[in-house]
Amino acid sequence: MNFRNIVISFVFLSAFVFGVTYGNYWFQFGARGGISSEFNNGTMASIETVFPQNYSNGSPAFWVGEDLANGAFLQMGYLIANQTGSYPSYCSEQFGCGKYQDIKAGQEEWFYEYFPENYNGGGFLGGIGSPGSAGANGTYNRYGFYYNQSSGYWDFLFNGKVVGNVSLGSPGSGVHSPVAFGEVANATANGTFINPVNIKNFSVYTDGEFTPAPQGYAYIGYGSGSLENVPVPYGVEEIGNRVNYFKIGSGLPRPLNGTSLWNQGYVLSINSEYGNLTNFGEYLGYSRIKLYAPRIVNISNGVSAVFTGWVGRGYGSYTGPANTTAIVMESNITETAEWQIKYYLNVSTDYGSAYGYGWYNANSTVPYGISSNMIYTGNGSREVFLAWSNGANTTKGYIIMNSPHSVNALWRGQYYVNVSSQYGNASGSGWVFAGRQDIISVTPENMSPENNSRYAFYSWSDGNRNASFNMVVEGPENLVAVYKKEYLHFFRARDSYGDYIHADYFEVGGVKVNDTGWFFSGDQYNITKAYYMGSWLPVNQNFTIGISNYTYVQLPVYNLEVFTKDIFGNPVNTSVNILFYNGSERSLNSGPNGEIYLKDIPYGEAHGQISGFLIPYSLDAGYGNPVYIDMITYEDMLAFGLIIVLVAAMYVAFSRKMHHKKDFATISVKQPGDAGTGEDLK
Repeated sequence: MNFRNIVISFVFLSAFVFGVTYGNYWFQFGARGGISSEFNNGTMASIETVFPQNYSNGSPAFWVGEDLANGAFLQMGYLIANQTGSYPSYCSEQFGCGKYQDIKAGQEEWFYEYFPENYNGGGFLGGIGSPGSAGANGTYNRYGFYYNQSSGYWDFLFNGKVVGNVSLGSPGSGVHSPVAFGEVANATANGTFINPVNIKNFSVYTDGEFTPAPQGYAYIGYGSGSLENVPVPYGVEEIGNRVNYFKIGSGLPRPLNGTSLWNQGYVLSINSEYGNLTNFGEYLGYSRIKLYAPRIVNISNGVSAVFTGWVGRGYGSYTGPANTTAIVMESNITETAEWQIKYYLNVSTDYGSAYGYGWYNANSTVPYGISSNMIYTGNGSREVFLAWSNGANTTKGYIIMNSPHSVNALWRGQYYVNVSSQYGNASGSGWVFAGRQDIISVTPENMSPENNSRYAFYSWSDGNRNASFNMVVEGPENLVAVYKKEYLHFFRARDSYGDYIHADYFEVGGVKVNDTGWFFSGDQYNITKAYYMGSWLPVNQNFTIGISNYTYVQLPVYNLEVFTKDIFGNPVNTSVNILFYNGSERSLNSGPNGEIYLKDIPYGEAHGQISGFLIPYSLDAGYGNPVYIDMITYEDMLAFGLIIVLVAAMYVAFSRKMHHKKDFATISVKQPGDAGTGEDLK
């Protein structure tokens, strides 16, 4: 096995990328494929990302690589930078390093590197991923490369994605086998501790696919040109006796080179989109392995996958419809479970029966429907099909099963309304949707009269008194128009004295009539009010119809009397303006007798104003009580004036007479020469 280029390649990578002087030691440790892995066209492995790693003395990296038949070399893996700085992220032999990026010491990045045939340069050729591109700690990432026949280039792969390519002049490895290594480059001693890294599914690319390497052998040693005077401190170990699953790093066994790690194990790979069957296992050759898949996998509500069979590749594989079988591991085997997606069609109805429901293959066209568009549910009741919940309005239809579907037949109830009548023509019979209105009517409402009597519509059998009405149908109905005998009845209004007075209208049972009206025999009615002299007067009088007859209605009216006289009791003819309680107004003269008499006035108060000398007089009357108004007239004022003048004249005359007598008496006593007593003369 020639590892010269493998060793030198990473030496160049370390010197160029990390920018340090070559160290004394280049330690390499891991697994290489056996003879069965030679003559391949590529290699790949799943390598665990483990960091932080100790990079104080040396540069750790983990990769897969191999020499080609013409001596060219290529590798793919991840490294951990040991210095912070600007690193070339893409370099080629033809164009040099054209891209750079900043990388922090201790970060993990994928890289690929290659050397063409007979390459004598000292520079780095390849590419480096962005900082942290090797994934989270503890994750597995797939690193590898393969020869692309269509392009003639070797494609470098990171998790299945092409991150670079190069033409190296050879399509295969020839007698060289691939390796999966860990490496500590540029070390000055062997004290650097490397945390163990797991590697699994170390594979080779042949016949257009990657298959696990049948054998794996340990390799622990130095790179070409490395000092070899200190022991290699790193080891390699198979994990759990599993085929093609091993770890590399510090603290592990250091077997002799060429020690078998695994040998002639075969891998069973199971691929399945459903049923959680995607898996693989490693088995000894010719092992008998049970193969099982569930017949049905429920994916979600209304979606399922039905197992249709296995498709196998490799010696000992099975291809066929059985979901349970056994295979013999005569080679690496891939079994792929095939499934048919099915969708559930739910067809439901509250009435009658529906068909078409069930599971169907995806994209199939399925008929569905109901048995009848009309279902009778009882006497006078039925349900009528309206449409499907998906909008289709025919009883039968088709659905393309591109997803789960649910269709429900929508119905609406109908009720039968039967309308009949002994007389006239009744209308409104028929089937009516529940909650809808039906116009019920009968004509004519009354028959031709004979001798003041006739038959007329009285009510419907449900009590409704309207000959025509809108009925909201909520159930079966049987309506009969009832006719009854009516008599022509007469009304006469009277006052409190029994005298006839004319009323314009009467209100009987809420209906306005004039002095005649038709009323049903045997029914009692109430006269609530009468319209008289522009006013509705309260009445409240009951009557019962026997035959055609009269009803006399006493109205609440009264006679209004107003007397106007002066203070001497004499009649006064004056103008009187009266406002009645119904709002009407009248202007009258009291005449030479000083009297106003109004007969049969609507019951209630009356107010008014009477013209008088100098001042008006108010009038408050009502309820039949006479009103007397004492007034001062112009004549009264003249009479008062004459009386005042006469009294004044009499007073003056009397005053003069009394004064004259007083003067005469005084003179006679004191007249000189009159006889008197001696005292009078003193």
